[in-house]
Amino acid sequence: MKNLFPFLLIALLAVTVCDRCLATTKILSTGQMLMVRDAQASHYGAIRVEKIDPKNNQMVFRWFLLPEQVYDLGDARVRSGTVEVSQVRGKAAVAFGPFVLEWHGSSEQKGIFSANGALGTQPLLVASSGIHDPTRIRDVREGYQYEAATSRESPSPLGLDQTFADLPPARLGLAVAETFVPDENGYEILSLRIVRVDEDSKAYEAGVRENQELVSLNGKEIYSTAEFRDSLKKIKPGDTVTLGVLESGEQKFFRYEADPRVGASSVRALPTPDPNMSPEEKERLQKNQEVLHVMQEAVEALRAIHFD
Repeated sequence: MKNLFPFLLIALLAVTVCDRCLATTKILSTGQMLMVRDAQASHYGAIRVEKIDPKNNQMVFRWFLLPEQVYDLGDARVRSGTVEVSQVRGKAAVAFGPFVLEWHGSSEQKGIFSANGALGTQPLLVASSGIHDPTRIRDVREGYQYEAATSRESPSPLGLDQTFADLPPARLGLAVAETFVPDENGYEILSLRIVRVDEDSKAYEAGVRENQELVSLNGKEIYSTAEFRDSLKKIKPGDTVTLGVLESGEQKFFRYEADPRVGASSVRALPTPDPNMSPEEKERLQKNQEVLHVMQEAVEALRAIHFD
């Protein structure tokens, strides 16, 4: 999972979210800005839609994160970057800093955005702007009507258990895709190719690798993603699984223990504050710990989405 760490702050987290979790919806044209903030009006951010490619379900957006007490998007202290994302399963959550927006539905020039309802800052407030040049927005507070997009309480910062409740409870640490391979008579038949393997998973430790052909799971022959998912639903975290694969015509079997769909994030206990710290420094230390928790849960969200 090391290759996913660079995308923690600006990541595409494709998730399945119940429609009732979505409240305020904004339709943005290419070039338009969407401002976001938390309920306390202490953290502000924004995105601008740069390009939408509905044919390939891709979008390019520019994100902006404002430091505390900074409200001018043209300020040199504002962090920003440009990211290209792709929809998965018809939806995509675009995360930057503590904010997570969901992008779903698009045309050549317009995209539909809402709060994710399960990830990131809760509640999230949003306001749209017709201004295309971010440097013209001198104060993200003035003249904009922020609307509460979500209001959801969760025992964890990201609410991952609820977000992925409809997915199989176990994760095998790999992703598969349907392809066609020739049989002994030369006819093409449907098959499953392993296209991704979590390098931090038990599957990788056991020897599972990309481009192997998955032929069986726990003794049952598998020919399609539907059959794979049906079999996966019957597996519980901690169960021993046996994967049968073909590699260069050789059949191999790998046995290992299935992980839970969403693993527990490991956050070290908050260190004892230095007694000489000011109240402001202690508060900053606490906030940093909360951000670390959210980032580590984001890692688990990425794993739950990228790997079955």
